[in-house]
Amino acid sequence: WVETLNGCEIWNGQEGKYLPRPKTIRKFKELRKWHMGLKAFCGLDLHRAVSFYPIHMVVELEDNTREAILDALRTGKFTSESPIFSVEPSGKVGTFKLLLVFFGRIIIDIIRNLRNLIRP
Repeated sequence: WVETLNGCEIWNGQEGKYLPRPKTIRKFKELRKWHMGLKAFCGLDLHRAVSFYPIHMVVELEDNTREAILDALRTGKFTSESPIFSVEPSGKVGTFKLLLVFFGRIIIDIIRNLRNLIRP
């Protein structure tokens, strides 16, 4: 079934906030072994206004039309970004970015747990 996909969301505003999870990157790499054309992207997963996090996709366009947008997504002319992380459609993540994801997730989880302890 992987071969029928065009893309795979590797992080979103609910699951990963500013950074994808290391296990998601590993899973994407496994899927790419089955389908080298599979593209990594981010999503807002915006169910409520409080869910908003500044993650987005930057799409390279010559025209601002529906067809141009779909073609750019189809051909991998985009980047998924947050204020502290970015990833190309290939999903390739270098050593520095892997370390950022790993340690960044730990820091984010510590902050979240401390915030939950402080809240009444």
